[in-house]
Amino acid sequence: MQALGTRCGHPVPASDMRVFAGLDSMLRVCGWTFIKECSGPQILTWSYGPSDAGAAYLDRGREPITTIVAILDRSIPTDTVQDCAVEVLLVGVPRGQSRRTTLAGLTTHLGAIETYRPGDRIPIPFPTGPARPPSM
Repeated sequence: MQALGTRCGHPVPASDMRVFAGLDSMLRVCGWTFIKECSGPQILTWSYGPSDAGAAYLDRGREPITTIVAILDRSIPTDTVQDCAVEVLLVGVPRGQSRRTTLAGLTTHLGAIETYRPGDRIPIPFPTGPARPPSM
């Protein structure tokens, strides 16, 4: 939570910090790893080790591991945890192509996200779009 605790725009309310801390705890229990190098005051990133398909996927322009990115726009005071955007990058899909949802959508479909492997039918109903570049 140190990443979100950094002053940048509007502060993250204590209640929202608790939600993000709970999300981090839930993901870690499920086998996700927090990636501090890809996280900062507006973005939190986790990867799912069991989905790791290896670096060869990068060479083919594919995502090598399933990754979750929670994005909070701290430039506006109304962007709270309920409005937090979540991007899901599934292993094996074209690099930079994300599925977009909310924290509620993430927790609802987390099991399907974790079991997805390259070549499977994508089981989650999230809209797709290009992943946003991190703006830390």
